[in-house]
Amino acid sequence: MAYDYLKVKPYTKITSDWLNSIIDVLNRHKEELDRKVNKALDSDVVPVQDAAFSVGSSGYRLKAVYALAVYAGDLVLGGRYAITEAEEGLVLVDLATGKKYRFALEEVVG
Repeated sequence: MAYDYLKVKPYTKITSDWLNSIIDVLNRHKEELDRKVNKALDSDVVPVQDAAFSVGSSGYRLKAVYALAVYAGDLVLGGRYAITEAEEGLVLVDLATGKKYRFALEEVVG
């Protein structure tokens, strides 16, 4: 089976039997474990609490995100700037100085 190579020669009867029974369980659930370990998704990912969890961290970032559509609140760029929605439209905020800049939007026709 897939995980048989992990089985050990007995140091003690209890240790080897216990470990071998765990490996037998791993072998029986190999497909399910492979899906979980490889993080292949076959359903939606929905947090149990609103606005409570992150994906990645400042030290461990994702290399790339591929998506069909992204719905976001504020968009923070490199930790220095944020694009946010305000009553007057889109606003760029310099996070270092707190200064805000309004985007001058122009309709594109065609």
